Order: sequence, then structure tokens, then C-alpha cells
Amino acid sequence: MTDKQREAIDLVTQLAESEEFAVSMKFEPGDMQFVNNYVCVHGRTAFEDYKDEGLKRHLFRLWLSMPNSRELHESLTPTYGEVRAGMVRGGIGGECGLRKYRSYEALADQQGKFLDNMDS
Repeated sequence: MTDKQREAIDLVTQLAESEEFAVSMKFEPGDMQFVNNYVCVHGRTAFEDYKDEGLKRHLFRLWLSMPNSRELHESLTPTYGEVRAGMVRGGIGGECGLRKYRSYEALADQQGKFLDNMDS
């Protein structure tokens, strides 16, 4: 990396960690949060769960693949399998290479009116 590149990364890191730009939230049962990882820098603070099994947090993560998605940098191909704009993408481990559908059109053919429902 050049000195300028390192300086730019240091500045982005400094801004991302600044209280001036931070939003804190506490999740309650039933809450949902949507974050676009490609346009938003985000992180998490430490979390300590309850010892009581009945009180433990139950958290789901969902990767959405949107028809109007942006093109991603080619270096993300091993992670997502597809980086072109508007394409079905995979993620998490090896699943991206096992996807059956390579386009929204192919997915829609198999699942009926998938694209029509997304527009409405």
C-alpha cells in the first residue's frame, strides 16, 4: 500500500469509530435490522448473553440478493460467486458455488411470478 492509501484507510477507520457518526441501538424481541454491507460501515459492541437458556438471544442472519443490486469488486467473487450488478449472489462458506440459479430470470421461471411480486 502507498502512504496515501494507508492514510485514507486510517481516516475511514477514524470516522467509523467516531461517536459523531455512530448510531447505537438495543434490539428488543421481534426487532429487525437491515444493513447494506456495501454502502454502510457497521460493527458490533461486545455482547454477553444470559446464562438461563430461556432468556438467551435467538438471532438470525439473512443474506438478501436483490435484483437491483450493485456491481461488486471482482475480488469478492470467491465469497459471492457472482459480482455483476443485478445477479443472484451466494455467500457464507461454499454454498455460493452450489447455487442452482444464476439469474433472477431462471429463478423466476422455477418459482412462478417471483419478479412480478418484487415489483409490487
